[in-house]
Amino acid sequence: MTAHVIADDTEALAVARVLADEFRSGAAGRDSERRLPRAELDRLSASGPQGVTAPAEHGGADVGAQILAEIFRRLGSADGSLARIPQSHFAYVNVTSRQGTEKQRKFFFAALLVGRRFGNAQSEAGTKHVQDMSAPALAGRPAPHPARPDPLEDPARRPVRPQRHPAAPPRPAATSRPALRSETPVSLAFHWFLPTNGDSRHVVGGGHGTPATASGRDRPPTVAYLSQIARAAEDLGFVGALTPTGAWCEDAWLTTAMVSQHTERLKFLVAFRPGFVSPTLAAQMASTFQRQTGGRLLLNVVTGGESNEQRAYGDFLDKDARYRRTGEFLEVVRALWEGKAVDLDGEHLRVEDARLARVPEPVPEVYFGGSSPVAGEIAARSVDVYLTWGEPPAQVAEKIAWIRGLAAARGRTPRFGIRLHVITRDTSEQAWAEAGRLLDGFDPDTVRSVQSGLARSESEGQRRMLALHGGRRDALEIHPNLWAGIGLVRGGAGTALVGSHDEVAERIKEYAALGIEEFVLSGYPHLEEAYWFGEGVLPRLAAQGVWRHPGGKGEAPTAQVPCAS
Repeated sequence: MTAHVIADDTEALAVARVLADEFRSGAAGRDSERRLPRAELDRLSASGPQGVTAPAEHGGADVGAQILAEIFRRLGSADGSLARIPQSHFAYVNVTSRQGTEKQRKFFFAALLVGRRFGNAQSEAGTKHVQDMSAPALAGRPAPHPARPDPLEDPARRPVRPQRHPAAPPRPAATSRPALRSETPVSLAFHWFLPTNGDSRHVVGGGHGTPATASGRDRPPTVAYLSQIARAAEDLGFVGALTPTGAWCEDAWLTTAMVSQHTERLKFLVAFRPGFVSPTLAAQMASTFQRQTGGRLLLNVVTGGESNEQRAYGDFLDKDARYRRTGEFLEVVRALWEGKAVDLDGEHLRVEDARLARVPEPVPEVYFGGSSPVAGEIAARSVDVYLTWGEPPAQVAEKIAWIRGLAAARGRTPRFGIRLHVITRDTSEQAWAEAGRLLDGFDPDTVRSVQSGLARSESEGQRRMLALHGGRRDALEIHPNLWAGIGLVRGGAGTALVGSHDEVAERIKEYAALGIEEFVLSGYPHLEEAYWFGEGVLPRLAAQGVWRHPGGKGEAPTAQVPCAS
């Protein structure tokens, strides 16, 4: 887990106001069903209010009792139960502040600022108090920082049974919050990709006005083949799988609905275009998907960057108008998911007395990407995870700072993700040889045709992708281990991490240090490349304490990949 770090009293109150608005609508339903607000508590932790009393010398906002009381007055006005639950947490924070040793304060305040919560456990046999630091991490969780001496390794200090106070790596002391995170999040999330336009040992084109290439027929996107990829991703430790949208691929909703029946845990990051269906129907579809899959929907909102493709679907709005419609769409959908009745007479959408018979449980998280100014405003206002394509770290850092600033002005703290391809092998030479093999398979006429089409794209993100290589084949490594060759024959995400397993892991940590928490990856062919990454890179990240298997497995598989390319 990682959490937003609140800087001062003003931000603390603003965040509390936003959270209160979010929690208010579902409070009555949770009470009537006698349901614990687990998701809301996680949201509270991730947003930062539970770390506001950490002292400034340990990186916290150090708010006083009056501000803390106002924070929980606001939360209590929305959901009284939710406001009462953290009282023991703050009692232990206060005890640690007043009575803890410097070592204890450093340890626990570091945990506090990455979103950990002190639980309700009191003293147990073999321990003295929460201050005693004798509570181990949860069973099965990898050590958070292998290089750090573990105070729990002394058997004489180990309690009879574990208390639920997970450990966290130390956080450098700071008096103010930096513009970007300077540390890697405790646990990264990885998503894979379902190639619903077909798969191959060569790059399959398509997207942003470019046609699907013949290589996509090598492995047609049947439910059987896509389910094979999905099951592999699930077993290897990917959280979800992205499915694209467009005339060049299969329908994302129908495909994932079928594939979901062949998986158990894997979530589906379904690409969806506002405007093709009403927001009320979209909210209902998402709610049904959540119930029928056990809460495994993530919604990737794609506004549409190409007017010619939009017109083929009957949509004749220009790009900026499409983004404004997306804003209205998300406003209606989110209100319906909260159980509200909605009336909207907007610029592009109109609904009267819209409501859902059953709201989704849980509410799907909304993913969204866009590099234009109007896209930034929508991201800051409405989305949970902002996605960027795989640009070099310096450009990604600029995007994160941009969106983070826009969101902070609205009292919001979105997470950040990145979309990349990946080619990882046991050695760097093997990985670059595979990249060279893919490049050798690019037909020059196809490259010219695709680049000509992409040059006419209305998408600002696509323009930035194109600028990374300019259509040239001789300058494709644009940052260490970041290769822009994929973008020669494919629209959309056009860069790949290329290198040994250790090199790819280091590049992932480089992006994570900027604030990237989620990685949406793919590779050709998708079945084999999922194994290369899952068996090569994920174990290294697990050993370094920045990833753990979402299925609860102790570690990722480490066997050699059986199907080398």
